[in-house]
Amino acid sequence: MGGPGTPARLPDGVRYRFLTWLNDGVRLIAAASDDGDEEKLVVLEGGEGGPGTEVARLGRINELVPDPAHDRVAVVNHRHELHLLDLESGRAELVEANPHGPPEDPAWSHDGSWLAYASPLNAQTTAIKLHHPETGRTAQASEPVLKDSMPAFDPLGRYLYFIGQRAFSPVYDQLQFDLGFPLGTRPYAVALRADVPDPFVPRPRPLEEKDDDEDDDEEEEEGRRTRSRCAWTWTAWPAGSPRSRCRRAATSRWRG
Repeated sequence: MGGPGTPARLPDGVRYRFLTWLNDGVRLIAAASDDGDEEKLVVLEGGEGGPGTEVARLGRINELVPDPAHDRVAVVNHRHELHLLDLESGRAELVEANPHGPPEDPAWSHDGSWLAYASPLNAQTTAIKLHHPETGRTAQASEPVLKDSMPAFDPLGRYLYFIGQRAFSPVYDQLQFDLGFPLGTRPYAVALRADVPDPFVPRPRPLEEKDDDEDDDEEEEEGRRTRSRCAWTWTAWPAGSPRSRCRRAATSRWRG
């Protein structure tokens, strides 16, 4: 991974945005614009430089996310459209044209079988949707309260994580007479299989096992036991140290 960088030697007069590695780790894809009104998607190969190979023109690009396993990219443009662009054929499949706003945060599963993204349902709410490129089917994965965003797949394919605005616990502002929601946005998870546990609930442990905290508590309790025939003083030193042992007080005396 170390070593000197290699200049890309891109031509002058062209602006490149969203420069991103493709799935093979050799080629790059970018949105290039010059004096024209519309950006073009170009693939840059090797280190020879040059303008690159144009593959499509889909308007002004807002987001560009390559598939990690296939030769295609997810593209969101300024027309609030989400496309899947096949880099071999140059054919673009329209996944969604949203009338409420642009789709956001496209994210691929690790094997490229599913694409998750945030889709506005109206002016107030945004849901997480899942698209299956092989069948062309799209399903809604979350029921939003306000805005669900930033989906991400678990590497093992068990969960779909996202950020949701769902918790309403208002607190008073310290500077002005008003209420705020500082903890309204939190992470959430959708189970993608029926056999996976809740990721936020601790797993139960066998009753016969003891953890380190229980052993420490037993040692401290042993050092705090009292004797019936003399008075003792107690110290707050850690268990096992010489000062943790009980010492007879100067005023103690034997009874009887």
